[in-house]
Amino acid sequence: MPRARDQQSRARLLAGAAMVRRKLRFNRNYGRNGTGFTLIELVVTLIVVAILAVIAIPRLNTRTFDTVGFYQEVLSSVRYAQKEAVAKRRVACVILGANSVTVRFAKNTGVFTCDTDLTSPRGASPFAVTASSGVTLSSVPSIATLFFDPLGRPFDAAGVSSPQRTISITGDGTQSFVIEPETGYVH
Repeated sequence: MPRARDQQSRARLLAGAAMVRRKLRFNRNYGRNGTGFTLIELVVTLIVVAILAVIAIPRLNTRTFDTVGFYQEVLSSVRYAQKEAVAKRRVACVILGANSVTVRFAKNTGVFTCDTDLTSPRGASPFAVTASSGVTLSSVPSIATLFFDPLGRPFDAAGVSSPQRTISITGDGTQSFVIEPETGYVH
């Protein structure tokens, strides 16, 4: 009898060992043949998505881009008008609207009436820049037209030297630049 018990316990022991081997084999192959994601993979993916959302969502606000873009175009247009006044030896006009800028020049020398469309550096005539919706333009002191004489100096409609002008672009924030009175320096 003791031998039979030893054989039975030995058989149980071998059966248990075989089952443990099968489980180990299953667990060892789980990563290669298993389907789905581990918890670590899911957590890392969520962290990456959260970081991208924090960085990308604020950049989707296009009004900031529109405001800065219109500011740069208006600044460049005023500088271009001043340079064209000097180059053509004629008066150049920058007509300021609530959300647009148009640049023209005088056809004849000695005349303060801007009666000719200026061609933009891109080749468009008339030279006009229009803001996107929600972006506006204002100037201090308030003017409708800014003039540059043939020497590039700013003056007002009465032909008097212009005081310092500040032109502001408002949309998502405000961007401003200044036109100096005697030199016409735009910054």
